[in-house]
Amino acid sequence: MFEKIKKNFPEAKYVNGESWLYNLTNYRNLLPPNYTANMKVIIPNDGNIYLESLWGQFIDRYGQGRMRVIREFEENVRKSRSTDELLHSFPYPIIQTQDKIENFYKFYGIE
Repeated sequence: MFEKIKKNFPEAKYVNGESWLYNLTNYRNLLPPNYTANMKVIIPNDGNIYLESLWGQFIDRYGQGRMRVIREFEENVRKSRSTDELLHSFPYPIIQTQDKIENFYKFYGIE
């Protein structure tokens, strides 16, 4: 993917990401260290819930429900006593990060 980006979009300067997947060590290991060092948790609020970045954590790679994560979410929802607590019910928070695209080229050995 980054070979194609470098070839077709040489003006690209940064890679931005926003996902719950950054909570997973194996996923982070696929990415340059500088990119993962810049991560910060996004605190959801009722005006900006990041739905597309949250719901994927409930489905595994085969399209089946991840029951442990679903049960944890359900328990957190049951315990919620406010909108703020409800918005923090997701087991994996959304993490946002950014880094220079050249660090990806170096990491993946793209010249």
